[in-house]
Amino acid sequence: FVAVRDIAADEELTHDWCVTDDDNYTVECRCGSAICRRTLTGKDWQRAELQDRYAGYFSWYLANKIRNHVATARRQ
Repeated sequence: FVAVRDIAADEELTHDWCVTDDDNYTVECRCGSAICRRTLTGKDWQRAELQDRYAGYFSWYLANKIRNHVATARRQ
C-alpha cells in the first residue's frame, strides 16, 4: 500500500477498498467521515468519481480493468 498524502504521527489510517477489490459484496460503513460513501461495494472501482480521485493509486489489475472499461465505454 502507498499513502496518497503525508500522514501525521498519531493519525488514524484508512483504506478505500475500491482501489484493491473487485468482488461481489455490499457493506454498510459507519465510519462517520464526511466523505464516506456509506455503502461500499466490490465494484466501486467502476465509479468515474473514484477513478478520478484515486488515479495512479489503483492496484495494477484494477488499473487494467479501468483502462479496458473506459476504452469499451468510448467505443459504444
